[in-house]
Amino acid sequence: ENIIFKKDAIEFLISQFEGSKNLELIDYLFENHYNKLPENLQDKKFKDEKLTLLAAEVGRIAPDFSWKENGKALKLSTLNDAENYLLIFWSTTCSHCLREIPQIHKFLAGNEKVKVVAFSLEKDDFGWKNLKKTLPNWHHVLGLNKWENKTARTYQIFSTPSYFVLDKNKKIIAKPNELKDVKDILGKL
Repeated sequence: ENIIFKKDAIEFLISQFEGSKNLELIDYLFENHYNKLPENLQDKKFKDEKLTLLAAEVGRIAPDFSWKENGKALKLSTLNDAENYLLIFWSTTCSHCLREIPQIHKFLAGNEKVKVVAFSLEKDDFGWKNLKKTLPNWHHVLGLNKWENKTARTYQIFSTPSYFVLDKNKKIIAKPNELKDVKDILGKL
């Protein structure tokens, strides 16, 4: 009886802290309490759902993905060509993106400390092939299946452009919403 109450209380607390994205407390509750409940009482779906929802939050290591570039296989986790990374989820069919992406490219021109990983969510590669040529010195990733793209889903992408600022170790240090915030954060790095 008591153990069921304990499970419900922990799940309640985790759900409350989810609202404020308090990863430290959520991790603490899972590691020190939830994971110590009897196996048969743990709700695997609940746990997976919560950890998945928070996989791409500030403080987490950015979920890994790989792509081909100039015939080479690359992985986000093994990139080591900058001090910081700006991961942008964008699309060639998004008017906001077409306005903001060139501005970021211009803003970062000559900045050796920040490297961009431009992850384009597309139905096909037609527009992307041409547009990426206008954005040299960036890593370009083609994400087919648009919103259903597995990586986009892992990162909880519901709108483009979506920005993630990463440190050298690919830890997410910021998730700015507006272009001015992106510039502000990158300007301070």
